[in-house]
Amino acid sequence: MIWKWLENKKPVCIALKTRKEGDITVACNNKLEIFYLNITASFLVNMADGRITLSEIAKIMLEKFDVSESDLINDLTEVIRQLQWKRIIKLND
Repeated sequence: MIWKWLENKKPVCIALKTRKEGDITVACNNKLEIFYLNITASFLVNMADGRITLSEIAKIMLEKFDVSESDLINDLTEVIRQLQWKRIIKLND
């Protein structure tokens, strides 16, 4: 499963700039593309400091949001893929 490979990775925000506007975060990558991030992506980007693992972020999110663990893991896996593709986060070991 992909999550087993991801769970101990430490995300780092590599966006040139982010700005929080309510539940939405606006992020600009190194290609000067602007993205509007939903709550899940926004939470992840704001926690992506390179010191905390994805597993630890998931635990925090489970406490904060009313969602099942399996739904959260599926959402996070997809969000991580999208944020990496958009060059907003990178994953460190």
